[in-house]
Amino acid sequence: MIEATSETPAAPPVRIGKGVIHDLGYARYAGERRSPSTLWRVIMRHQLSQTWKTWWRWKLWAVGAAMVTVTVGLVIYLSQNEMFEPLRRNGAAVKLIDGLLPYSFTFFRWMAFGLTMTVGSTNIARDRETGAFGFYFCRPVRARDYVFGKLAGMTLAMASLLVVGPFLLTAFRIGLAHDTDEMLRLLPWLGRVLVVGVLASLVYAALPMAMSAVLGRRWLALGLWAGYWVVATGIFAAIGFFTWTPLIALDPGAALGSLAYGLWGLEVSEKAAQVSVTVALVSIGVHVALAIGILYWRVSREAVGAVGASA
Repeated sequence: MIEATSETPAAPPVRIGKGVIHDLGYARYAGERRSPSTLWRVIMRHQLSQTWKTWWRWKLWAVGAAMVTVTVGLVIYLSQNEMFEPLRRNGAAVKLIDGLLPYSFTFFRWMAFGLTMTVGSTNIARDRETGAFGFYFCRPVRARDYVFGKLAGMTLAMASLLVVGPFLLTAFRIGLAHDTDEMLRLLPWLGRVLVVGVLASLVYAALPMAMSAVLGRRWLALGLWAGYWVVATGIFAAIGFFTWTPLIALDPGAALGSLAYGLWGLEVSEKAAQVSVTVALVSIGVHVALAIGILYWRVSREAVGAVGASA
């Protein structure tokens, strides 16, 4: 048996050669570098691409809006026929013909409501259910980028139903003017139709998305939105009709209808069912601001809890 002593030589150190590991799958990013302030545009484009998919999300309602445009345009064209000349000399008949355009917003709003049922009311809830929030906020995406991008994309989709058709009808009506005086009288219609269309697009984009963000479950959000728009708003309008007229504006749809009729100087058969332009604008502004506030608050809370959330 050999015992180790202090005179026993130590074993020579083992030298390990240095190596370099190469990642053959790595490639330096050579694309365009964009400012973080443009991230909302990426989210907006993604929102529009999701809305475009399948025939029943946006395309079905776009076809419906196109049919409304053609039908109302045909009625406007026929109303300019010579056989209606005696009617046009009557002030009441002129108001009836001119009222076709603001009245057509009712049908366009039906198409917009259909889009809220297929996309808008389940939009944010789908991202929460599928875990997409972690995907968004593990990158340098802020809550305001997400909210602004989603809201901008949904508003553009709504504007394709609520602005394009009425604007084309207005241009068509101006083109049918019999003289310069009539054309000058009709030109302000272009501004009016843009005001009503843009505000309606904001309402139909923001309100269902806010409800979708609060609940976070697609079918629950869909049911809440449908119940609110079909049942609750009708109750608000009935309360206002029988008690105090301005309360009708608690129904955003009634506020939009009153705004359209008010800008064209028209009155519905029941004056108690219509509020002033000022009350309608206040109601629309409060509804949109409240919806955006709720949407941002809920998304901010989810962003903080997401894995790797950015500040």
